[in-house]
Formats: sequence, C-alpha cells, structure tokens
Amino acid sequence: MIDTPTPAGGRTTFGTVLPVMALAVCAGVLAALVTVSVLVTTRVALGDEATVITSGSMAPRVNTGDLLLYTPRSYGPGDVPPVGALLVFHRPGSEELVSHRAVAIENGEIRTRGDANPTMDSAPVPVSSVVGQVEMVVPYAGLASLHPLGGVAVGLAAAASLGGAWISLLLLRERRAA
Repeated sequence: MIDTPTPAGGRTTFGTVLPVMALAVCAGVLAALVTVSVLVTTRVALGDEATVITSGSMAPRVNTGDLLLYTPRSYGPGDVPPVGALLVFHRPGSEELVSHRAVAIENGEIRTRGDANPTMDSAPVPVSSVVGQVEMVVPYAGLASLHPLGGVAVGLAAAASLGGAWISLLLLRERRAA
C-alpha cells in the first residue's frame, strides 16, 4: 500500500481513499438516475409526453439519445406555433414522430428544419400534424432506449452502481477493522 501524509501529521493509505472515491462516484450515478427518473415521472404524471431523439439532425443543442418532454398541443386554422419553437409532429404522409424547429409559417403551414440541417425540411408540416411543443430537453436520458437492451440497460447501470457502492462500503469497513 502507498502511505501518504495527512495534514494532521498522521498517515492514510491509498487503499482507504480509493473505496471512498468509488463510493462517491457510485452515489453520484445513483443520484443522477433517481433525479432524472423523478423529473420525468413527475412531468409525465402532469400530462407531458416524452420522446427520444434518434438522429443528429438537431445537434448540437439536442443530441441523439436526449429525452424530449413536450406538452401535447393541437393547432388549428389560424392557430400556429411560434417561429423558433421546437415541435414534435408526424412527418407528412407518415405516423413517424419528428422533432424539428419551426422556422417559418407559410400559407398556414409550418416550415421546419433540424438545427444541424442547412436547409428547411422538404415538405411543409400541416398544423394538424403537430402533436406538441417541447418544454424540456433532458440530455442523455433516452440513450438506454436506443440500446438493444432498452430499459434493461438502466437497470444494469443502477445495479452496477449499487454493487460498486456495496463493495466500497465493505472495503472501508474492512480497512477500519484492521
């Protein structure tokens, strides 16, 4: 083991510091998972919907794997979303959901564009195709859903963090008993 001096003149070992650092990292991962889970669950319970970005067309502000929380909203004739709003809509002629920014309103239809795209989307979006306006972007929160294991990946991350915390606590207890 590596002995290092402490400010009080005593000695501590690297073997004691490492489990403490591991415990702090595991606790941080668990805290992040719990915080995101509570945030998303609360917003969805209050009526928001969620979707995950699956392409890089909105980078760098919104990235692949980011979770979008949007307020369901329908628009009708004469009622259009503001230019600049990040919208969730059905791609014209499809049921596929797309999240792009409104960049113009022309003849009662919305022209959209991904932030990373140099030009507007080829087809205008009828206001009736809009399903909501994004209220919050939670970075990386949807990455697990893009993984082949889906939600199992989140469970594995939580289990690994709990296991790491448990091992760190056991190592600390062993060091103190010695």
